[in-house]
Amino acid sequence: MKANRKARDENYLAGKQVRDVMINYPKRVDSTITIGQAEELFTDEHVHMLLLVENQQLVGTLLRTDLHNTPLPAELPAKPFSVLNGRWIHADHDAVDLLAWMSTQRIRRLAVADETLNLKGLVCLKRTGTGFCSNADVQGRASSA
Repeated sequence: MKANRKARDENYLAGKQVRDVMINYPKRVDSTITIGQAEELFTDEHVHMLLLVENQQLVGTLLRTDLHNTPLPAELPAKPFSVLNGRWIHADHDAVDLLAWMSTQRIRRLAVADETLNLKGLVCLKRTGTGFCSNADVQGRASSA
């Protein structure tokens, strides 16, 4: 069943780029966020990656695991614990190739940015690994909360 769903989703994605499957208005946080503020945001089970921005520019990403190696004081800035390398992609990347890569690497979230790291969106791999979350999926969860 999963193989059929994956083939269907890959057919649906044929010819599409990341810009066609990304979430257009992901939640962003200011790069001055503290560890305590980040941990508070992570208490929402739907928040998996924080996108740290200065103006519109992506300066880092945070996952829960970036903060949980050792106990950290809540007042520390979170930015030094953020990661940029390997956590963003260009909007013109092929969506089918990205789906396959994210599935094999077990990566569920990637920021989408341009060449100067201006944040454009977020790609979110569905839990099934067969496709991407949509703007409608995100809006539906927000309205049911």
